[in-house]
Amino acid sequence: MNIVRHVVPLLVLGVSLTACSSPPTPAGADLTSLGSDPPELSAQALTCRLPNLYVAERGASTVAAFDAHSTGEVRPLLTLHGPHTQLSDVWGVAFDATGALHTQNFIGNGYLNIFAPDAAGDAHPRRTSRVGPDARTVALDAQGYVYVATSQSTQQIRVYSPGSQGDPARDFNVVPVRNIELPNPYALGFTPSNLSVDGSGHLLVAAQGAQGNAVLVYQGGASGDPQPIRILTGSSTRLGATRSAYGSPFTVTFSPLTGRLYTAVSDGASTRINVFPGDASGNVAPLRTIAGPATGLADRVVTGLADDPCQGNIYALSADSIFGKSGQVLVFGRLAGSFSCDGRDAAHVKHR
Repeated sequence: MNIVRHVVPLLVLGVSLTACSSPPTPAGADLTSLGSDPPELSAQALTCRLPNLYVAERGASTVAAFDAHSTGEVRPLLTLHGPHTQLSDVWGVAFDATGALHTQNFIGNGYLNIFAPDAAGDAHPRRTSRVGPDARTVALDAQGYVYVATSQSTQQIRVYSPGSQGDPARDFNVVPVRNIELPNPYALGFTPSNLSVDGSGHLLVAAQGAQGNAVLVYQGGASGDPQPIRILTGSSTRLGATRSAYGSPFTVTFSPLTGRLYTAVSDGASTRINVFPGDASGNVAPLRTIAGPATGLADRVVTGLADDPCQGNIYALSADSIFGKSGQVLVFGRLAGSFSCDGRDAAHVKHR
């Protein structure tokens, strides 16, 4: 299996703007493309741990790492694949503060496997926990708590203590320290689609809903209010709606560098990335939106978002469908998009 990347023009705005001013002439752009030889693969999630960009390749049961700053046709710096890895239909990738890689299998055993930093090849996991099938994404906070979204029988986020490890004699089962229940989607509630954490240790849940998508914000850690402390949803947010849990991916990430919350809404020709203040709540409009034919987002689905913690660039993993046969990583500058007129981002830029 080969994974290649190439560069084509893409809208990336400059680094200094005034509120309500016209966007400057694009200074340059990268569109990093991900293709595959047989067996076919579908990339479902990514995370950025500079200088490498890690991509979970669902169909190939592989995690691949690329130089996050590279352009042109390149091969992975490393791949993690083989029977000893226990990777199987892997959808989620995340890192803890020590650099240990966490990977989440979706179906089958639903194993959460933890690998040493820079593990490659057919490496054995350091630890394994069995979460169960339909475990679709994983996130970690600065304290080491692990959050896994599941939706097989109930819509919930399972919270695991730092360093938790399953016993192979018990099929690696680990009891969560906490379960965060979401309303049943068949009663027009929410299905967890993607997870992130913010700079205050809050858990951010990209939740799909038939009446409207939402970002649900919960207190992180082993305990906390079972209800969200904030909800971002409504027509002004441009978060869209999802009629099917597998129809239109909805993803979220938080940038500690910029303090911004980013959401990707897969919506045909209107597929977009919305940028909000980190504490956004209620039915508020995004500060700015990345959308349009020049971005490469139109008629794509975005299955993962990651931020560059050094420069604030945003990486969007897109494909032709949620189970598409190839994917692309689109790289946007931290000020890409059309700005709102409230001046908040203009003031923020002066200090970045």
